[in-house]
Amino acid sequence: MVCAVEAVPYEKIKAQFKKGERISIVTCNTCTRSQDAGGAKLMEEIAGLLVKEVGVDIVEEIVLTTGCNSDYYDHADPTDQVDKILCLGCWAGWTVIKNKFPNIPVVAGVKTVGIPAHSDMLKVVAPEGVEL
Repeated sequence: MVCAVEAVPYEKIKAQFKKGERISIVTCNTCTRSQDAGGAKLMEEIAGLLVKEVGVDIVEEIVLTTGCNSDYYDHADPTDQVDKILCLGCWAGWTVIKNKFPNIPVVAGVKTVGIPAHSDMLKVVAPEGVEL
């Protein structure tokens, strides 16, 4: 699935982390990378800034072919020994991670703004208080 996404501003991501937290960063190498909201390069940039500016400990960085496919995530062998996970994937990818690690907070670094339906795009609407 190719969805329409946009990057969450770095300052908003940064505000979700505290000095000394152990984090994993997971990114999709398809939709989010192609729309400059994720991918290996952006993940490395954000990781570097979070280490330098916040003082987090990056435990692992995972690049998935598609973040919305749980099979890819299972093969990545992620650790559960982290305080938080930063997801640079769409809402579907965020959901896969949250389902796999229900007790670990998952920070959304990408906002999903649309999903495909035939040849048109549909806007994604979330319940009040839920940010995609």
